[in-house]
Amino acid sequence: MRFCLSFLLIMVGGMAGWAEPEPEPKLIVKPEAFKTLVNPPCSHCRDEAQRRAKDLRDDDRVLCWIRGKYDGGAIPLRFFLNPYRVISDTYGVFVYDPDAGYARAYAPSLDFTFHGWRNGIMVMKHKNGTLYSCLSGVAFEGPNKGQRLEAIPTITTNWGFWIKQYPGTVAYHMFDKYQPVELPTAVNADSQKSRLKLDDRLPLFSSLPCSVRVLPLRKSYDIRALRLAIELGRFTKNENVDIVHTFFETADLWGGLVSRLSGVRVLLSSRRDMGILRRRKHGLASRLWETAVRRSLYQNEYNCSQRP
Repeated sequence: MRFCLSFLLIMVGGMAGWAEPEPEPKLIVKPEAFKTLVNPPCSHCRDEAQRRAKDLRDDDRVLCWIRGKYDGGAIPLRFFLNPYRVISDTYGVFVYDPDAGYARAYAPSLDFTFHGWRNGIMVMKHKNGTLYSCLSGVAFEGPNKGQRLEAIPTITTNWGFWIKQYPGTVAYHMFDKYQPVELPTAVNADSQKSRLKLDDRLPLFSSLPCSVRVLPLRKSYDIRALRLAIELGRFTKNENVDIVHTFFETADLWGGLVSRLSGVRVLLSSRRDMGILRRRKHGLASRLWETAVRRSLYQNEYNCSQRP
């Protein structure tokens, strides 16, 4: 399963003071925050269900890999990925980042350890010194900079469902030392510190766990638009963005064109307005734009009837 990064482009007018160059993402190095679990002994789900029957709950969230040896396996978050956050194993490299809201896995390796946070996203370190985003799997510093880890198919579900459907799949041997740690209900302070400061005029964005970039445009065809187009193009290339999802007509036309020229593979568009802000030029441009869009999402039947 190929990992795809989708981002929302919002065109904001009347904010000329926001055009300053964006600072580099802040890296918080704190490998001692969470010990990494390396190659723990394995068992089977049915055996661990009996061994820890009093501790495992039907609603325990589990990260499951669904292919490979023994048809996959399940990792209860409370017992393993919440206290350890990175598991470097021969079945895969498993990560859990509750502050950013994801859990996933990469190709097997015994060479990774938890390292810290960068712009609100967990970072892990390879033994050769390369630093990787746990979310995208892209190396941003070190000998392998620019390379991306191979993702392996995973899902998150409940223990009760998984044990009934796949009792013979792999589980880690749940020794007594693996005690449950309840999932966090607040953002980790170091994860919060690593995030770029957002303008106070965007209170909604300040609560999001992911990185937010504001591209302040008054027009989509002046020198500022050109400068920000270069910035957006550089971002999509550096982050290896695969999917761009735009909202509203200006973002569709300006952001979509820049993304396509930057080599983005898949473009998704949205139509959520009633057409009162669209002009003749938008209709003409949209007809051309539709040929480059993979899918367009429409909010209601009226939007569908107004397709260009």
